Amino acid sequence: MEDPSELTILVAEDDLLSRQLLQSYLEEEGHRVLVAKNGREAVETCSREFPDLVILDVKMPVMDGMEACRHIKGMMEQRWVPVMMVSSNNEEQDQAAGLNTGADYYLTKPISFPILAAKVRSSQRVTNLQRELESRNTELSSYYRHSRAENDLAQQMIDRIMQNYTTSDTRIHQSIRSLEQFSGDVISTVNSHSGNTYALMADATGHGLPAAITLMPAMEIFYQMSRRGYGVASIVRQINQRLRARLPPNHFLAATVVLINPQRHALIAWNGACPQGYVLCPEGAIRHRIPSAHPPLGVLDDRDFDDTAQLCTVNVDDRFFACTDGLVEARNADNEMFGSTRLESVLTGCSKEYSLVESVTDALSRFRGNRLPDDDQSMLALAVDAPLEVPFSNEDGIDQPLEISGDEGSMAGWDFRLELRGSDIRRTEIVPTVNQVMENLRLDRRLRQKAFVVLTELLNNAVDHGLLGMDSSSKTDQGFDHYVQERQERLGALNEGFIKILATRSQHHNRNALRLMVMDSGPGFDTTGFSSMDSADEVATHAYGRGIRVVASLADRIRFLDNGASVEVEFTIDPD
Repeated sequence: MEDPSELTILVAEDDLLSRQLLQSYLEEEGHRVLVAKNGREAVETCSREFPDLVILDVKMPVMDGMEACRHIKGMMEQRWVPVMMVSSNNEEQDQAAGLNTGADYYLTKPISFPILAAKVRSSQRVTNLQRELESRNTELSSYYRHSRAENDLAQQMIDRIMQNYTTSDTRIHQSIRSLEQFSGDVISTVNSHSGNTYALMADATGHGLPAAITLMPAMEIFYQMSRRGYGVASIVRQINQRLRARLPPNHFLAATVVLINPQRHALIAWNGACPQGYVLCPEGAIRHRIPSAHPPLGVLDDRDFDDTAQLCTVNVDDRFFACTDGLVEARNADNEMFGSTRLESVLTGCSKEYSLVESVTDALSRFRGNRLPDDDQSMLALAVDAPLEVPFSNEDGIDQPLEISGDEGSMAGWDFRLELRGSDIRRTEIVPTVNQVMENLRLDRRLRQKAFVVLTELLNNAVDHGLLGMDSSSKTDQGFDHYVQERQERLGALNEGFIKILATRSQHHNRNALRLMVMDSGPGFDTTGFSSMDSADEVATHAYGRGIRVVASLADRIRFLDNGASVEVEFTIDPD
């Protein structure tokens, strides 16, 4: 490596004796010396050698020192090279003219070598600082290139993960505006097989890549549990456990988790340290508020964690809206906060024909003006769909078809049985437990979807009407809110009874069939008029509840046993 005390100095002097004298003195001082006889040679040498200091005589043939100084300074725009002008003229105007051409020092002849040595040392200090700066800039450039490549790779991976964890439903609108390349906010939505919609809006501590990495465990758990039909309480508790185990201290996740069940006209929400959410009727009025009722995820131990969710009744075309604190805390040029009052004014003034997200985005842009955001800003709007009344379409779903090898027709069949009794019924997530088993069976995607919807409805009916004795007519007579409240009270007091689930695949006369049966210990219901095995079309014409009509629309055959306390459905499995 070059000695930092050594400079490369160019001496341009037409007088041979003066040139040799300067060269000899500077070399004795330990510097490398280049020489030129005129200004043109000095310019050409600078283009090849890039010296650390240039000493120019003002009066030289071919090109004088003034002109050479202008050329050299123009060549060295990206790097500062000091130029020292030497002249026998001591007039102030001549010195000023030399400095105005770009020279940094001015010496008069005869040259004082102590003064020359002092100016060289001054140039030496600047040169050493410049060399250090250039070295650091090179390191920073290399680091930036590597960091940018790593960030781009991380961004691609995170984007792909986010795409896998989010549905493309057209009735779901969302917006994430990142403060940095990586967002500390995330929105994930999942449509379960039973027609329910799940949504997660989360805001991680900090910004950038560390915050984005924090979101990954929560996203994975949310996606896996929601598509299997777990309840909101189970999902947030599991996320909290994972974050407590994996996140460093002082890192947590503010989150809102929502489940919309159109079959039961219910919206279930858990809000931990996020701004207030809203349920809006189609006309814009606020039907429900979802305030923050819990600390962020990842803060409390499992024994102290409260998974209590808020239950709201909703109607078709109601809309749910949630946002992160970067939106309500956004400020304008006068340092005023956007706030929840302005947000509510926008929401209540937005008709269902115009997107809530677009309305809030426009209002926020007008309010903020030219001021840049201080935090990530995200919002989510969900519309409540009509309850499922028709058979599943064969559109692309979440799962891919299972790859099955061998002769499926030669399978001997299988059966799955599950029985829950007493208080285990209210403590166990029945639907996702059964669905997880169904996912592992050798069934094609469309059949698994249909079977999951049917099991969900049969299990809900078995619990509500078989074990709890709920009357569907009370939804109309006393209101759905009263029905839901009474259901929760009865379920909390449930200590006896049973539910049995049986799933069987078998082959009869070269016909593969999947049979599902749900049995409960309740009294059943009036099944007069049904034969031992009616067709689905026949069952669907009877005036029973929506759940039975949905089951009948999806199954190939349906049968009621034990006065309706047991229901068996059958699906024909198409041969490969």
